[in-house]
Amino acid sequence: MVDYNAEEKAILRLARAFREMEATEWWKEYEKIVKAQIETREQLLRLPLSENNEAFKGMDFMTRAASQETIKGAVIGLRLALSIPSLTIKHGSDILRDHGGVNEDA
Repeated sequence: MVDYNAEEKAILRLARAFREMEATEWWKEYEKIVKAQIETREQLLRLPLSENNEAFKGMDFMTRAASQETIKGAVIGLRLALSIPSLTIKHGSDILRDHGGVNEDA
């Protein structure tokens, strides 16, 4: 029997839960919603910072620039939210491989 440490056990439990979650219809819907949010924000980032741009109307240049940085941060956060399950699953698979493919129900 393989002796997984506490961190490995936690990752393996999360990986199993995320695999089950990703197989559900609600996860697929959530993923579509988050991807649409990312696309909307990326479209805003492609807009010029011009004061004539409707998205930035009434803002001075520094406020427009700060607004874009906020949007970039939101995009990064949304991408991270989508990637955590698959990255955790991959990490769990790596742990199993490193321990000779032993069952994760440890």
